[in-house]
Amino acid sequence: MEWIEASGKSIEEAVEKVKAILEVDLNEIEVQVIEEPKVGLFGRVKNEAQIKARIKPRLQHNRFKKTTTSSKAARPAKKSRDDSKRDDSKRDDSKPVRKRSSNQKKVAVKPEPTKEKKVTQPNKSEEKLTMEQMQNEKQIGEEFLTGLVKVLAVDATVTSEIIDENIELAIGGDNLGFLVGRKGATLSAIQEITRQVVKNKVNERPARINLDIAKYRAKREDALKDFAIQVAHEVASSKVSKAMEPMGAVDRRIVHNAVTDIEGVETSSAGVEPRRYVIIRPKSED
Repeated sequence: MEWIEASGKSIEEAVEKVKAILEVDLNEIEVQVIEEPKVGLFGRVKNEAQIKARIKPRLQHNRFKKTTTSSKAARPAKKSRDDSKRDDSKRDDSKPVRKRSSNQKKVAVKPEPTKEKKVTQPNKSEEKLTMEQMQNEKQIGEEFLTGLVKVLAVDATVTSEIIDENIELAIGGDNLGFLVGRKGATLSAIQEITRQVVKNKVNERPARINLDIAKYRAKREDALKDFAIQVAHEVASSKVSKAMEPMGAVDRRIVHNAVTDIEGVETSSAGVEPRRYVIIRPKSED
């Protein structure tokens, strides 16, 4: 079994990632610590833990041996011709086969009544919004963000546009880092509040509303794509799987899409929210 590498804020977190990749219990894994985590000021993790691991060779051999033995044991024993003759001789042919009397009446089977098809109403969530509805929602979202910027006394401008079925809202200006927050947490919260405001005012399925502040999402998406492609090429070359850091659903989708066209690798998600992450592994040959 080849070694695989993983990282995490602690050795335990890195080991959990390895368990998800190998799909085995902890006692079946052989782990080697490459680098222990380093803690900086105020208890913040400066460098993540790095480990490599594999399934213990002895356990892997035993698994193969056990599977082979059980498959042989499961095969049924072949019967000899003499045994089959003995089985035939044991059949009880003394009982006559009962024939149907000519007086017996055939029972007519009545056809089941045809059921009327129910006419299902179209799901409201599947209905497409008109351009007029989307323009209305765009205006509501823009007015809400303009009021928010005014209350915060921030020198910023709010812009909006409709792309496909999405309403793209943006706040531009200088020194807007506090509106973005750590890893975009504040930005995501403002976006969700904006969606709820629009939904409460229109009383219908709102369009998809996306918010960007100081071009944070655009810059992060480009950086995340470049990093995912770099990791994918390393995996394709080394044949060693790698688990990326936990990230939200939007960022995971960016990673999956960025790696799709790279030969020799495939991706999957593992873990539980909010610590769900992407695994990039060598593509299995069918």
